[in-house]
Amino acid sequence: MSDGDFQVDRAVCMAEEAYAEMINYKKQMNMTGIEKIAQKRLEQKVKHGYSIKSDYEAYPDFELMQAAQAILEGNKDNMPESWDKNSCERLCSKSLEDRLITAGAMLAAQIDILNFKE
Repeated sequence: MSDGDFQVDRAVCMAEEAYAEMINYKKQMNMTGIEKIAQKRLEQKVKHGYSIKSDYEAYPDFELMQAAQAILEGNKDNMPESWDKNSCERLCSKSLEDRLITAGAMLAAQIDILNFKE
């Protein structure tokens, strides 16, 4: 294993530990809106494997912003055309609070894409 591989593995372990701590924190106390959005963004990265670079490569045409708007409206028909219809329906049928949190995390990811430089 190279030093680079070790550093990546270590970073992943640290992120997973931070995610676990955040989940535990959520159970212990009420979180503010920004904390819930940050937790959701971390979940997207750790649990689902998204990264700024992968988002940059997968969503070059503001798809995350479009999806966030559709989720806020609860309108699956306004989701990006390339997205899985079942996922769109699931996202748009969440509670208002969950839709706000998910949309906020997607908008944070869209901001990261704007600021990403390879």
